[in-house]
Amino acid sequence: MYTAAALRRNPRPGFCHSFFGFEGAGAGKNDAMTSKMTAVGDASLTGWRRKVGDPIARGVASRTRFSAEQVRAFLGFALIAITLYSLFKRARRVTRET
Repeated sequence: MYTAAALRRNPRPGFCHSFFGFEGAGAGKNDAMTSKMTAVGDASLTGWRRKVGDPIARGVASRTRFSAEQVRAFLGFALIAITLYSLFKRARRVTRET
């Protein structure tokens, strides 16, 4: 059930949000997967990344329809993507040199 405050923040629950497990993601198996995705994105923010990410998430959440948890999950996945990109870039450079 959606509260009035949640609907004001997100008038179209489920629209483009199901990937990260946001409000209105669906029912059944999809909910379990999307909640895990949100947890993984949020868990990747540890240490100094959490200290930097929390104020950013609160600021973005106050100006958009997304919650702070959703923004933290997105930031976490962005950091994972950047880390993997740089790892594969360096690995490719090493394999080309040898």
